[in-house]
Order: sequence, then structure tokens, then C-alpha cells
Amino acid sequence: EVNTIEGRAEDAVEACQVAIQQCAEDPVVNLYFRLTKNMVSARVSGTVCDDSETVIIGQLINRLDQTSPATANLKLFYICTLLAFMLADGKTRSSRQHLRTLQSEVQALSKDGTCMQAGIRWMDTVPLTVFACLMTIVNSALQCNYERAAKYYTIAMRHIQDYNARASRNPCEYGILRSVQRMRMALNEMMAQCNIMACHPSMAMDNIRDMVQFSQRHGADLFEEFGPAIQSLLGHYCSYLRESEAAEKHFIAASKFKSCKDKNIWVMTHVNLAITYLAQCKHAEFYEIADQTLIAECMETAKMEDLFRLHGLSVLLFSIFVPVNAEVILPTLDWSKKGHDHSLHCWSNNTMARVLASHGMDNSAYIEAARKEMALLDEGVIRAEHQTNPSAALVQWFEGDPTAYLPKDD
Repeated sequence: EVNTIEGRAEDAVEACQVAIQQCAEDPVVNLYFRLTKNMVSARVSGTVCDDSETVIIGQLINRLDQTSPATANLKLFYICTLLAFMLADGKTRSSRQHLRTLQSEVQALSKDGTCMQAGIRWMDTVPLTVFACLMTIVNSALQCNYERAAKYYTIAMRHIQDYNARASRNPCEYGILRSVQRMRMALNEMMAQCNIMACHPSMAMDNIRDMVQFSQRHGADLFEEFGPAIQSLLGHYCSYLRESEAAEKHFIAASKFKSCKDKNIWVMTHVNLAITYLAQCKHAEFYEIADQTLIAECMETAKMEDLFRLHGLSVLLFSIFVPVNAEVILPTLDWSKKGHDHSLHCWSNNTMARVLASHGMDNSAYIEAARKEMALLDEGVIRAEHQTNPSAALVQWFEGDPTAYLPKDD
């Protein structure tokens, strides 16, 4: 754990390998280290967990005494690890069974009201509940379910506040406290993205402000780890405000953090930067960092894993080049409305109106729906709400101390 925290992942893998050899006679501890090694190895390679090793670990866990609390803890560790990597890889459909299992286990633990055992345990009930909420929010965001994401965000933050209150009175394990801190940051990151998409700029800025304040209070490492996420969120926020130059600066600022060397963070930061270059017609800069997207492959992948927003964007983009029927657009219309994704819903209605017009059919209802969505996306309305937020000046932070851009009483 110390090696991982200090960024020496290779040393952590070596330590796990030694422990696996030394604990060959203790299957529970041996499997703990095999799971840990699989996670750390994925971090070193910048990929998801080794699928074959994950399958083997799952089979070995099923051979253990299923009535033992140690086995139950190990199962939770396995499920949570697998679920996190599957969602990180965008496998929303494939991960549903594991998410339901985790939710059921957490509910059972909460009713019991006690820790599963006093000895080796992976995580206590409250942090597990927070983790389950976080995974549910990630799944909900990928499936365009804003209400569900908001519901579980509120539940998770309430549990975090309760946990922090208890931790301030009684000693707690640093590893668990550290994980709770990072889950709080991730919760705000996910909710900020949802709020930007749902045209709630002030609520999104509140999420971003909480990330800044919390990371500043809990050490440089936490701020360094989530710095790219904070800057990227501000970049998305500025794109929403139609401030393309400011958005570009934020994405560039995100790329300068050391933690941006992580493969996933690096890719997403540069994808966002590439889109911003396109919005400003900076084609030379765009082609310096971006490859051409295979739209058809993107559609197929998104459809397989129920990535509704990605699939919808691909369909609408595809419709520009290839004639499509109205039935093809309808699912995107439905999901964009359910997810409060006003920009996508506006585009869907405009596309539907265009398709119907090409077939000589009445499109007035879709034109009116698009007009209503455009009213929500009106630049004047957006800027007016932005200016009312006490932390509005954060959009001007590109380097240095972000707290200088927050109200003095914060």
C-alpha cells in the first residue's frame, strides 16, 4: 500500500509477488494479494485488469468455505475491483450483475449493522455503501439517468459526513479514510459532469468548488491526483458557457499535471482538447493530437454496452452522412430527454425534423421541441445563472493557487 501511494507501482507488484509465494498455504490471504497484484499491474500497464487472472481468482474464491466471514470479505473485494474496472472500460451492460450483487450485499450489511469480522476485512459498511453509491452513479451517468445519479449522490454524501463525524472522535484506519476522501472527490466529479449536461451550471460549480476546497484541505497529493479532473470540468463548464478559448486553456492546464500521465486521463484530456480545437476551427492543432474517429465502430461498441449517450451522438453524426429513418432517431430522443441532456435532445429533435421533412411529413412538433431546448441553452440565460454563483471566478484559474479565486469566507 505504501509503495502504491508513493507512486512506486513496480515495487508494489514485486511485494505482492513475494507475498503470494509466502502465503501459498493460506488461500484467503494468497487471493487478497493476487487481487491486489492484478489491480496494481493494471495501473502499471495503464489498462484494465487481466481478464484471465480475474476469472481464475473468481473460481478460486468459489472453492473456499462460503460460510466464512473471510470469504465474504474477499468476495466483496473481488466484486468491487471487477466492477470498478468494468465501468472504467465502459462495460455498463456487462457490469449490471456485479452492481446488483454489490448493492444486495451492502443492503444486507447495513441491516445487520455490524462489521463482518474483527480480523482481516477489506472495507467497513459505510465506505462500502459509499462505493456502491459511486458505482451506481457512474452506471447511471453512462445510461443517461440523471435522477438516479442525483439520488445516490445525496445518499453517498450523507454517509460520508456521518463517517467523517465518527472518524473525528475515534481513530480509524488511514487506508479506509484515504479511500473515502477519494470517493468524495469522485462523487463530485461525476455529479458535476451530470449537472453540466443537465444545464445546471450553478450546481456544477458547487461540485467543482467542493473538489477544490476539499483537496486543498487534505494535502497536496489529493489535489495533484484530481487536478486534471478539476481543470477538465472547468473546461467543460467553459464550453457550456461558449467560452472556447478559456476551455482550451483549462484542458491544456489539465495536461500539465503529473497525474495526467495516467493513460485514461491523458486520452480523455486530449480528446476534450481536440473537440475544443474543432469548435474554434483550429484544424492544424486538431490534427496534431487527434486521429480520425471510426464512427461505425463507435456506434457498435456503444450499442453493445448500452452507452446511450455515446450511441446517440454516433447515430446523429452518422445521419449527416447516411440517410436514416425516423425510427433510428427515436431511442436517442427518449434517452436524451430522460437524461436531461438538453444539447443532445435539441440536436435529436432537429435531426428528427430534418428526416421527417425529407419524407414530406409533418415535423412541426419536433421543431417546437427543439426551440424549447434552445431556450434552455440560451447563452444569456446560462451566463446570468453563472454570474450568480459565488465561485464563478474559478473559471479564471489556469495555474497557481485555486483558492485565490474563491470567496474569502470559503
